[in-house]
Amino acid sequence: MRTRFHPLLLLFGPCTALAQQVEVSRYDVDQGLPQSMVNHVVQDRDGFIWLGTGDGLARFDGQRFVVHKHDGRDSTSLSNNRIWGLAVADANHLWVGTRSGLDRLDTRTGRFEHQRIGEPDGCWTPLRVDTEQALFYSPLLREFLRIDKTDMKRWRSSHRDSYTMRVEDDGSTVVQFNLPDTLVVSHSSDPRSAITILPIDPSVRDMTMIRHGKDWLLFSDKAAYRVDADMHVRSLPIALNLLMINHPGRKEVERAPDGTLWLGISGYGVVTLNEALEVTMRYPLLPPEQRPLNITCIAFDRQGNTWVGTDGKGVFRIAPQQNKFGRVMPGHALPWEPRSWFTRGFAQWDDHRVLVSFHEGGLALFDERTDLLGPAPLDPKLFGSGTTHGVPLRDAEGRIWLNDGPRIHCVDPRTEQVVHRYTAACGDRMMRRKDGSLFRISPCQPPTLLIPGPGPVRFRTLPMTAEAKAVEEQRNMPRSMFQDPAGRYWLSSDVMPIRIWNDSAEVRSPFDATVDPQRAVRMLDLKADGDHLWVCTNDGLYRIDAKSLRIVQHFTVHDGLPDQFLYGMLKAGDGTWWISTNNGLSHFDPRAFTFHNYSTADGLQSKEFNSNAFFRSASGRMYFGGVNGFSHFLPQAVQGDADKALVQVMRLAKRERYARASPHQGGASVSAQYATHRPRGTRVHGTGTQHLQMADDRLPR
Repeated sequence: MRTRFHPLLLLFGPCTALAQQVEVSRYDVDQGLPQSMVNHVVQDRDGFIWLGTGDGLARFDGQRFVVHKHDGRDSTSLSNNRIWGLAVADANHLWVGTRSGLDRLDTRTGRFEHQRIGEPDGCWTPLRVDTEQALFYSPLLREFLRIDKTDMKRWRSSHRDSYTMRVEDDGSTVVQFNLPDTLVVSHSSDPRSAITILPIDPSVRDMTMIRHGKDWLLFSDKAAYRVDADMHVRSLPIALNLLMINHPGRKEVERAPDGTLWLGISGYGVVTLNEALEVTMRYPLLPPEQRPLNITCIAFDRQGNTWVGTDGKGVFRIAPQQNKFGRVMPGHALPWEPRSWFTRGFAQWDDHRVLVSFHEGGLALFDERTDLLGPAPLDPKLFGSGTTHGVPLRDAEGRIWLNDGPRIHCVDPRTEQVVHRYTAACGDRMMRRKDGSLFRISPCQPPTLLIPGPGPVRFRTLPMTAEAKAVEEQRNMPRSMFQDPAGRYWLSSDVMPIRIWNDSAEVRSPFDATVDPQRAVRMLDLKADGDHLWVCTNDGLYRIDAKSLRIVQHFTVHDGLPDQFLYGMLKAGDGTWWISTNNGLSHFDPRAFTFHNYSTADGLQSKEFNSNAFFRSASGRMYFGGVNGFSHFLPQAVQGDADKALVQVMRLAKRERYARASPHQGGASVSAQYATHRPRGTRVHGTGTQHLQMADDRLPR
């Protein structure tokens, strides 16, 4: 069981739930930014994040901001507070373009050196920087500037000013877009250039562009275009084109180190695109009531985080690696959403789609190929949003059975039609036996078994067995009913403690029958595992000897469970179990009797899950439904934190110690400064005379 401290809960308050995506964190003036407009983000060699704003430069260490501003009394301060560009010069220096010119910052001393490059000066934006040279452009001057180890050169462009340009991989080819419709390709060593007039809307503004294979992608405030190697404009996927049209405003696009395209859409949020330019993930960043949202830049750090700068809303950090689970829930700007997200259950629809049942939200299909949810292709009057169905069950013929109050419907996914209807006054339910067959049980009638085989749906009446008599005597349908490998039926409900029946009579329960009925143990799931049974209850997890029905072990929160109330469990391929609870998911290893717990901080839909809403699909993906949608994942893909801190001594400094010294120190102490690098982000900690410069994967939460 792991425990985490989340400083963002204290720092941001309501901001941590901006889009109900735990991997999204927001930093603004309340957290120390000098201004809420962030135009540039870059990470230096030590892991610090630098943010250029309209009123100063800020360094972020994961907990706090250090702000640099112009000081007229200090010649080594920032030359101007309006930042036009940032780039890493080398291990200890940053290039900082400002409204007044180009500065070179020594990150070790915090001193700025203004570069003397001649007149006029100002507004230099880095285009490409490496160890050999740096290339800059000033849109106000319409000039290029190249600085290498021994020389400095600047030359004027023969074209209009441009705020949209890229440098090709060769380092010398510059591609720029000039409003309203001109694409210019030039070389730093050749004054000539190639000009193409594109057949696009001449009224576009705020164009951004990026290379995509041999093509160029252009995103404007109104639309998007794809330009091939012959400078012909080609169509984009319909879904992406509609997204651009429906959300006018400034766009920003960048490619992450792993090849993923990140597209920022002002007024909407950020989406990721695959190679086919299909949307794979959505990050709204802000709820509608907190907009407008104007995105200014997208950048990436070495730890897998994406940084999104905005004009007026600060900067957002998106940490996809923090989210260990897929989830379908509100707040993600999905193309379609159910009326209610309260999840009741799942069933296999076809090879790659899973049927999801929502309480008062109808039925939907989740496509495992695209991770998108859509309405089920069924009669909306019976199954549309607003209707309520129980846990769907799939029979041997591939048909799916659904309870809707007193009604039972059978749907054939192949024809998408209802093939059987049944209405009973007693509130009948479909149940599953140990052999996988289905039967219909009623509080007032004998049970009927579904006869397998193609053709019309047929049932046959079963003898009034003891378990059916128990239901009839209780006049109450059990909330949970399972058949163990020995053929015994286990029944439990809110008003019925756990009762066990075989074909002839009731069997003594291993749970204390003398306990107050209102406090008795209730069963929510039962699984067989060799010679033992696992029983999920409202009082923890029980391990029971399958033959003698003796309780072998009882696991509670004191053994590592996140909560006593357990909803269900699914077995992973490695012999471990995943358990849904009233306080997140737990990964249980029965060999070591250990629990590894996950919460909303890991990307779960909520800390609360639902009974009967757990399922393993044909692909091996696990589904756990809750009160706010459902979580899904491949169990082998969920990894723990390999968070090994690597500590390196950077310097030692001797300082006087005014507090009482130890006999070994003789009145003075040695202060050590360390650099501790971790896989994700940075954080600085001070511990008295010992200063720790740390890089932390939870930057910060």
